[in-house]
Amino acid sequence: MRRLIGVAVFLGALSGCGDFERINFIVNSAPPVDLIVTYDQIRIPEGVAVITTAEPTATDGVMSRDTTVVLNAADAAVLGVAFALPQALEPGESDAHWSYVLVGAQAGSTTLTVRVDDDVKKEIPVVVEAQ
Repeated sequence: MRRLIGVAVFLGALSGCGDFERINFIVNSAPPVDLIVTYDQIRIPEGVAVITTAEPTATDGVMSRDTTVVLNAADAAVLGVAFALPQALEPGESDAHWSYVLVGAQAGSTTLTVRVDDDVKKEIPVVVEAQ
């Protein structure tokens, strides 16, 4: 039994399973309005676009740059989600693509599905507020 548990722990460590803790949303560009973009909730006004980096974090810090992060809105009529345009990389940076544009398309509520390395990690509640 101990050998089986040891093998499971070893395989989990190799695959990175269990390391994921949360997404750290870093807002890179937003208009001067009240908004919330966190792993617990998203609130943005209708007609507002926010550029954010969805940085996957583990218990020991930021996950490796080859970690894939995919964000999808359950209702694209309420929240638009798209990859941000690529930017020039500084020397030493990798090409991890964690930058997204979130657009409050119309007032309403939906959820934002967070996938990390093809596993659904969370459904974040989203409210797009009427202006």
